[in-house]
Amino acid sequence: MRRVRSLPYLAVLTLGLASPALADKGDGGLVGTYDVKYEEVANNCTVANTGIALGRGTLKVGKKSKNITVDIQRFEVMSGSQAKGGKLRATSRIGMSPIDGTTAKASVAGRIEEGLIQLVFVVEYYVDKKPLCTQSWNVNGVKQTADAAP
Repeated sequence: MRRVRSLPYLAVLTLGLASPALADKGDGGLVGTYDVKYEEVANNCTVANTGIALGRGTLKVGKKSKNITVDIQRFEVMSGSQAKGGKLRATSRIGMSPIDGTTAKASVAGRIEEGLIQLVFVVEYYVDKKPLCTQSWNVNGVKQTADAAP
């Protein structure tokens, strides 16, 4: 009987020691502004020269309730989930597009570790709610330091 009582005590003690380490991580260090570079991977937007060119820019990762938000300028804010190990996945609704006459749905998937971000960014363009074309980029960058923030 004594052994049964010591197991719950050991579990509470172990969780109690681990919780400060987990509390320090909070959002896992994901939240912040990142200086990123976009490298186009695929583009089937050949109709009437649609599609856009992305080079360098900023990307903002935020937290709203339990969801992660990803804001890439010129596109709707994406919302999604955070998994273990800095992995994240987020998707936007169909909304504004930088290309006149189209709407777009954007999504990202990847990871953020130790201030480095690596994502795949995919944009699906629509005309009159019908798919037009798709573009995708590899996104790599580093988190801005507090000194570098405007």
